[in-house]
Amino acid sequence: MALNNCRACGGQMRLGAMKVTMNRRRGVAHYIAHTSSFCVAANAFTCVAIKPYPAKECDKEYFKLMARWNDANRPG
Repeated sequence: MALNNCRACGGQMRLGAMKVTMNRRRGVAHYIAHTSSFCVAANAFTCVAIKPYPAKECDKEYFKLMARWNDANRPG
């Protein structure tokens, strides 16, 4: 799934990730950020997934995050 451009500034977006540990359980935190410019429109778009991860692609947290972003930033 591709990310729509930012509605506020028109910039391209990317999905980033970093490893996290919460209560001795490992996981990954995902975030949406601009590729080149700075805009605060993407600050609220983050999620965390802790192991064991869901098997289906559509159940994974980053997939839901990208769907929320695309719904909020539809072109036009």
